[in-house]
Amino acid sequence: MADKGVGRLDIVDSGCRMSPDFIRNGLFKPFVSSKNGGFGIGAFEPAS
Repeated sequence: MADKGVGRLDIVDSGCRMSPDFIRNGLFKPFVSSKNGGFGIGAFEPAS
């Protein structure tokens, strides 16, 4: 019988947050990107 292992996963978010206006009006607009040459798949990731 195999021993049971223990794991831990920490997720840290240090992003600049999305504004309420962006969440309401732009978060899931397809094919619109905040980055030059972006594809705008509907998932927001701010440009660095």
